[in-house]
Order: sequence, then structure tokens, then C-alpha cells
Amino acid sequence: MRKPSVGLLSAILLMWFAAWSTSGICEETRAEAVVHLSNKKGPLIDAPSTSEDLGDRLAYGSFSHSFKFTNVGDEPLEIRIVQSSCGCIGALMSDPSLEPGGTGELIIDYKRDPKKPRIGPQDFTVLVSTNDPAYPDMTFSLKFRLVHAVEASPDQVDFGNVTTETVRKFEVKCYRDQMIPSIRSIQCESSCISLDKTEERETDYGRSYAYCLFLDPKKKVGEVNTSVLVITDAEQCPLVEIPVRGTVGCPVSVQPGALLFGIVEPNSRTTKTAKLSALSRPHEPLQAKTNDSRVLVDLETEQEGKQWVLRATLAARGIENGSEKIKTAIEVLDSNGSRLMEVPVFGVVVENALHSTAEQGTPRSMAATVPPRRAAGAPPGSPSPLPSAGMAHGPWLVGAVLLVAVGLAGVSIRKKRR
Repeated sequence: MRKPSVGLLSAILLMWFAAWSTSGICEETRAEAVVHLSNKKGPLIDAPSTSEDLGDRLAYGSFSHSFKFTNVGDEPLEIRIVQSSCGCIGALMSDPSLEPGGTGELIIDYKRDPKKPRIGPQDFTVLVSTNDPAYPDMTFSLKFRLVHAVEASPDQVDFGNVTTETVRKFEVKCYRDQMIPSIRSIQCESSCISLDKTEERETDYGRSYAYCLFLDPKKKVGEVNTSVLVITDAEQCPLVEIPVRGTVGCPVSVQPGALLFGIVEPNSRTTKTAKLSALSRPHEPLQAKTNDSRVLVDLETEQEGKQWVLRATLAARGIENGSEKIKTAIEVLDSNGSRLMEVPVFGVVVENALHSTAEQGTPRSMAATVPPRRAAGAPPGSPSPLPSAGMAHGPWLVGAVLLVAVGLAGVSIRKKRR
């Protein structure tokens, strides 16, 4: 027979010690919990509950709640209200003095203030004092959420940034007062938004209606800022407005993002291309156009529903005043003629454009930073010629070189005389 290992015996002893210590704590806790009730000398208050959450309540109504308590001691219990956390609630004590075994209650009333209407979560407290030595002060708290007769959950719909058809859900809750309000109509004015009722059910508070909102990106590109209007027969809440926000991104990307023609000669023709690509799904046929007669546009399908090649030809006209700036755009449209995006077009028409700079494409601001070339036939490593006074270094550099040369010549003459 194998002997139990030392590790196994240690684990068993540790588990036994943990169980023994826990049971001791539990027994002490239970003893502390009942010591107050078992000692019935003097006044002793017993309140089953000191806080309550009433859930949803109509904002324009008034209601009350009572907290009950009992004197389980052997002397009269004195209890009085000290203060309330807000003037919109009233607190009333049924009996300020309870004989042993007597039962009383604290009644808290909420009254709507028409000058300061409240909505949303509320939390109020009432502080009372007693002659019970163990509980000289007690706090009773009441929570609830004030709602309109008709509310939407969520109270606004955000589609975010979308490129494909997207669905969002919301619920319209009708709270019972004397009767349950009904929805007369529900609509959205935006053509890119449609809605559909998916469910209607009875609830403990009244009735609930579930809806789905559909955002169609084919009908709009850009920011969506609209509302869903709910018309009801509730006297206190005849109209509920649900804001709807979102951004419809273009379902097609372009690379490069702009067509840059640079500097071109008058009466010349230059062509640039860009590639259009569907981002997420096969797209319907596209169109391209521009209102600038100097730019000729052609859109060729490279891969059906996925990729296209946009060719733009700049037909530069003759100019009279030296240069002409070109700043226009090409519109990309879907098959219905709705604009999806714009491709910017930039260029400058300059007379003798090829001779206006030493090298086309080199910015004028960089011309002064290009180092001068070494003279033809000079051996490698020989210094480059000094820039002339007309270059970007300026005439001061030439003067400085001459001054140094004169100084060196003077030093040489003095050495010879010596």
C-alpha cells in the first residue's frame, strides 16, 4: 500500500483549516446580526427596507411610497423627520411615537413642479432620527425614472459612417396612465431612410412597438441629418421626435485622389489617368462628366462592377496674358445620375512652359539649392566654381571672397619683404 505524499497531506490540512476559519467567521457574523434584535432593552426599530426603486413613472403625475417599521424593543420608540433631499418630495410620519410592538410608516410623496419639470433618473432621500441607541439616524432612499407618456428607446439613432445598406432598431414605449396611448402615424422625411414595424406587444407598463430603420447609401452620399416623427393620441405627449444621424461614405475609391497636370504649353493636349475601385461590393455602372470644356473625360470599365479607368485629357487653349490657372473637377455619378464623388483637376497653362525653368518638374524654390556642376574637364574632387553675383547666394558672397583674396595677397607680399 502506497503512503500518502507530504504534498497531499498538506493540501488536506490547508482545506480543513480554511473551512474551520470560515465557519467561525460566519458564526460570528450571524451572532452580530441578531444581537441587536435579541437585546430588547429600550426602544428598538426594525425596518425591513430602507430603499426602494419604483422603476418608470410618468413625469407629469404624482405618486407616493411608504416604508414600514416596527418597534421590537420594550420601551416606546420616538422617531421624527429631520430633512428631505429635495423640496419636490414630501415626507410624513404616521406616528412619531410607537409603543413596544407598534408599527408605523414613513410616507414619501412626489409632486411634479410645473416650473422645473424633471425627466430621467431621480434619487431622493429622507433622513430621520430615533431614540434607538443603535440607530440614532436612519436614511430612507427612493429611486425612480420619470418618463413621458410616449418615449423612444434609444432616444436617437446614429448610423455612424456607412457605405452599404445598414439597419438600426429602436422601440417606442407607450406608458399606461388612465389609458394606453396609441401611435397614429410614424414617418421619416428623408428619402434615403425607410422604416418597418417588426413587433407590437403588451407590457407591464403599457405597450411596446419595435421598428427597424434602413439607410440606403444609393440614394445619398454625405451627411444624414433627419428625424423620425411619431404622432400619438397622448394629450401630454402628442409628438415624439427621434433624431437620426449618420454619414454615407462613397462606395468607390479613386487613386490618385486628384489629377495634377502641372505646367503645360498652350494649344497642347495632355492626358492623365486615375483608377476607380468599388470598396465593398460590386457596384452598378458608373458615369463621369465635367462642366469644363477644357477637360475631356472618358471612363472605361476594367473589371465589371469593381474597377474602372478614368482618363482626362486637358486641351489647353491659347492664352494672352502669360499664364492661366486650371482648377476644376470631374464628377463621378452612379447609373441614376446621383453624384458619388468629385476628382479635382489642377494645372497651369504657361507660354513657353518648357523654357520657363531649367528643368520642368523642379520647383523654382529648389533652383537655388541645386549645387553648381564642376567645370568640364576638371579632375574628380576639384572644387566647384564659385557662384556668380547673379545667383541666389547674392553679391555679398562675391565681396567676401575678394576681401579674403586681397588679405592673402597682402600676407604673401609681407613675407617676401622679410
